[in-house]
Amino acid sequence: MAKRWQIEVRRECSAPPPAVWPWLADVTTWRDWGPFSRSELEAAAPGPDPNGLGAIRRFRAGRTTSREEVIGFEPGRRFAYRLISGLDVRDYRAEVTLEPTPAGGSIVEWRSSFARGRWTSARVMRWLLSRFIRRVTAGLVAAAETAELRGGARP
Repeated sequence: MAKRWQIEVRRECSAPPPAVWPWLADVTTWRDWGPFSRSELEAAAPGPDPNGLGAIRRFRAGRTTSREEVIGFEPGRRFAYRLISGLDVRDYRAEVTLEPTPAGGSIVEWRSSFARGRWTSARVMRWLLSRFIRRVTAGLVAAAETAELRGGARP
């Protein structure tokens, strides 16, 4: 079995989980707060929420296009996905959890793991993905906090 590489980013947010969730769950908002030129739903989930379990999402960042499948969807609490294509890694999976804080905000925790791909060093990929996930987590937190300051505007 191939070695699994782990990444964990944890960030505090002044907005509560219900205010963070719409920004996380709706893939079309990711281009507004993340480093993406495109973020779209390629195939809707079969359930009541098109972004839910089984949805296929497509992202464009720079010259890279990636595709992901939603594999965990617990509104207001947990979002998980697996990479289908786009990066030189194997079996990439990520989970984002939202935990309430006593002060009324959230802890946003983004955990991912992967096995080495064919061409890129796992250490290099871990470094690149760690930077990217820190940036994406910061963008998610900023979007939710800004919306809360403006009266709880949702995407």
